[in-house]
Amino acid sequence: MGSLCIGNGRYLSTYDFSNDMAPTNTQWIRHQLIFKSGYEVCGLSTNNQYLVIALERRSTSASHNYQDGQLVFWDGTSQNPAFIIDIPMGAPYGLQTFNNVTYFICGGSLFAWSGGQTVVKVRKLAYQNTNYLGRERHHYR
Repeated sequence: MGSLCIGNGRYLSTYDFSNDMAPTNTQWIRHQLIFKSGYEVCGLSTNNQYLVIALERRSTSASHNYQDGQLVFWDGTSQNPAFIIDIPMGAPYGLQTFNNVTYFICGGSLFAWSGGQTVVKVRKLAYQNTNYLGRERHHYR
């Protein structure tokens, strides 16, 4: 790809280093990809020929009614993503790729994507404390 990729709210920005001595304004594309309203970039990783972009959509209400996300796969040159995987379990945090398997933490569990259109729950993680687990939080004084 040869570009720096930056998640900036609901946009993916790119900077092309090919003319770094005298950069032009066209080297930084501020809105290379534009994601659905309400979604924000929360992680970037690479897997084979794709940039994997983790998106989150968080509730703005005090009740925390919803939180979901997406994994967006982009080849680095097309105007649109190659494909998108919805993550209804929550926001995909801690995006990391190892041996061409992309991992993330979501809703108190570790998930993995190794190809195809689905993600697999690897294991539940202990001691998760989040507003979005669907459980009441108890505050101790």
